[in-house]
Amino acid sequence: MASSDVKLTTYSNRSVLTGASLLRIVASLPGAATLQEIAEASGMLTARTHRYLLSLVEAGLLEYDRDLGRYDLGTLVIDLGLTALGRIDAVRAGSDALARFSGETGLLALLTVWGSNGPTIVKCQRGRFADATHIREGLNLPLLTSATGRIFLAYMAPAETHEFLMRELAMAREGRPKTVVMTPEQIEEMRQEVRRQRLARNLGITAHDALAAPVFNHEGKLAMVMATRTVVDSSDMSLAGPVATVLTRAAAQLSERLGARDAPGRSVDS
Repeated sequence: MASSDVKLTTYSNRSVLTGASLLRIVASLPGAATLQEIAEASGMLTARTHRYLLSLVEAGLLEYDRDLGRYDLGTLVIDLGLTALGRIDAVRAGSDALARFSGETGLLALLTVWGSNGPTIVKCQRGRFADATHIREGLNLPLLTSATGRIFLAYMAPAETHEFLMRELAMAREGRPKTVVMTPEQIEEMRQEVRRQRLARNLGITAHDALAAPVFNHEGKLAMVMATRTVVDSSDMSLAGPVATVLTRAAAQLSERLGARDAPGRSVDS
């Protein structure tokens, strides 16, 4: 191989590594970021950062909002991430559980994991009953107002959810729609109630009712969340209703399949 070819290969490898590093930085930031924010986080010159970001946008790995002047993960990255997650045994097992739940209840079912942007839907199973709402895989859910988010808030370490929780509370104080202001005492009370019930309901500020249940891994830690949603008042979505019973059983069976033996129960001190 000629020396020029070696130099070109080395340069190409470095470019790939630099691009991958920038993708990781964008994913680690709390939300869409400006060029300056990304450059500062990477330690690169702004002009050099900008060249790489343009290439990543062109490749579909990043998206650029011209109005806000901010970069965020692109649809290709999300698709690749979901494909990778789909190859993990836990997600495949979860997909099977969703299919069984939907087959038994006729309701839409969701599987959500904790991602770089918080609760992230990785699988949506349509039920027999019509639901006009389109739920996109890769969608991020709020912690305080969604049933799924409340499960994550109840069972994950506060340090892991703190940044996302503070962001939601800040948006609520700004009066953003579908957000709610809660005191630390109210949040802790909600957290304890979810752990007592081992189920969560959404806040009821949308046109849908939702229930969610935790799924644990072999270490007894929260692995993912199973949830179902339906149009308001179209099904009994109470915590003691038939849908809740089936969902609780499905989540428990999935936990067992993932090797869970000592998952937190319904007690406050668990």
